Formats: sequence, C-alpha cells, structure tokens
Amino acid sequence: MCDESTEEQTLDAAAWVSPSTVSIDEYGELSSAFSARMILQMLKIFKYIAVLCSLSCSLAFAATSQYVGAYSAKNQGGDAMSGTHLLIMADGNYAVIFFGGALQGTWKVLPDGGIELREWKGDSSSFLLYGRTAPGSASQVRIEFEEFQESSIKVGLTPAKDGHLRMHPAFNEDSNCYEPEYSITRPVRDLPALLLVAFPDQRADPRGQAPSDPATSLLYSFDLSAAPYNDYHVVYNKAAAHSPTVMTGHLVNGQLTLSGENGQGIGDSTFGERREISSTDLKELPEMIADLRKPTPDRVEFATGQGDSAATSVYTRVPGTSIAFDPQRVVTEEPLFTARCKK
Repeated sequence: MCDESTEEQTLDAAAWVSPSTVSIDEYGELSSAFSARMILQMLKIFKYIAVLCSLSCSLAFAATSQYVGAYSAKNQGGDAMSGTHLLIMADGNYAVIFFGGALQGTWKVLPDGGIELREWKGDSSSFLLYGRTAPGSASQVRIEFEEFQESSIKVGLTPAKDGHLRMHPAFNEDSNCYEPEYSITRPVRDLPALLLVAFPDQRADPRGQAPSDPATSLLYSFDLSAAPYNDYHVVYNKAAAHSPTVMTGHLVNGQLTLSGENGQGIGDSTFGERREISSTDLKELPEMIADLRKPTPDRVEFATGQGDSAATSVYTRVPGTSIAFDPQRVVTEEPLFTARCKK
C-alpha cells in the first residue's frame, strides 16, 4: 500500500542537497553558482520522481479500492447481532467483528486480483510471567495460573535432570467446571524454576504451508531463584500460541467470498455487497486497532484478595527464555489441578 508521503519525500530531498550538507574543506573549492545550479537540478529531479510516485499511488489505490468498504455475513439461523461484520480500510488494515470477539490485521491484493487478509500477531511469547513482593512470609512462593484450561499445556516446577523434564499437565484430561482461581503455594526451596510448554498448533496454513514440526515445541523457562518476588501471575497467551489467521477471497457478483481457517468459524464465508464504511467506524476503528497493537506492558494490575479484602496490585513482568526441545524428553506427572463436576 502507498503511504502518500510524497510531500515529506520532497522536503527530505531538498534538505539532502542543501548547501549545509556540503563540506568545503573536504571537497575543495565549490563555486556558489555551480552549487546553486546543482541544487536546482536535483530538486527538479526529486519533484519529478515525487509526481511519478503520486501517480503510481493513485493508480494502485484505484485498483485496490474495489475492496475498501463494509461487509456483513448473517450466520446461519441467526439474526444481525449474531452475524459477522468485515471492515476493509483504505489504509491497509481490516477488522472482523463477531459476537464475542474480533480479528484485525492487514490486507493486500494478490496477483490474480483476489484479496488476502492476514491477522496481525502481537507478542509472540506463549507465556507471560508477572511478579510482585507480597506482604507475608518470604519463605513461601505463590503462583496463580490464568487461561490454562488447555489440554496441551504442561508445567514443570524443577529444572531438567538427566536430560528429562518432569512436567505436570495443567488439568486432568476430562477437566470441566473450572473455578475462578487456580494457584499453588510452595516453599521457596521447592520452586527454583517455572517451566512451561504448550504443544504447537497442528493446523495447516490455508495457503498450503506445512504445520509446525510435531517433533519439537518451545519450552519456556523462568528462573524464580533470581527474581525478587514471592507472588506471581503466569498467563497463557492464547493469541501467540496459534498461527496467524489467513483468509483469501474474491468479489463474485458484487459479493465478497472468503476462505481460510481460523478456528472461529469466520473462514469460508460469503459476505453481502460492499457498502460505505460509516463515519463513526472510520473514526473509531483505527483507534481500536492501535489500542490492540500496543506492546505487551511491563507492569500489569491483577486482583488480589477476596471479599472485603479484594483489591488490585501492580505486578512487574519477569523475563524468561524459550528454546526448542523434544517433547519425548517429558516425563508426565499427575495433573497440577483437577477440575471435575461433582455428580
């Protein structure tokens, strides 16, 4: 997509050939008349290039603007509120909004005239650890686990020994009826490290690329003995654990047909005819996208206490490392937590 920065390019060009950038001591005598002629010629060249760029940008936009607009797809058996809404912006961004969530990313026109929508991915870390120094005994360490209701996650509480990792599934295989909080408390000496792994997403890329190698996965390691905290929150970053959603499509009889895989039922959809994006969306959508693309914060507030003592406290992000490893090295222990409905 063109960035329409021709005016800035012209100004930068003028600054580049200005007399202040020429060193008389280095290049010897340079007549002021020759310098002036050179500057004028260079400025003409840059202005000509700027005009060509502006023209090419206009032609490119004309070719791609057929997709810019708002589209809606009514879910089968649902009403407008349960439908899927797609907004394709002229700045190269898009957003898919549906009941309970949204996707956003960038789009481009393909050589065959079709369109590709690729989800924007933020922090690539599958696990985020935050810590604070809580009042109380310094000999105890507490870790609260958030968003760990995934069967693929395993947790290690001790470093590798003899080339093997002793790890616990976060929950039992038939887990259900989850509680609002899951945490462990251990003596400091029994929690020297926190090791975490989520086995890779095996879905193939809709463009035909092979899925991740099932023989390897990323092992995340946090050295708790080096951190000055005794209270932690570890968050499973679900968005980073999956490949970016990629959808491709074409306009057919004025309707946009998309195909792809994203695990949320948006791919393989036919949207209604294009309409103009509302002025409200034109104003609010860029702000929403910019907010979603903010970097992962180094300091986060988490709830602490319950009932009358409920409050929030600031936790600081704890750095960790990640390396590829062979899952065959894992020795599976009993689940860390059990979540099962009472019969």
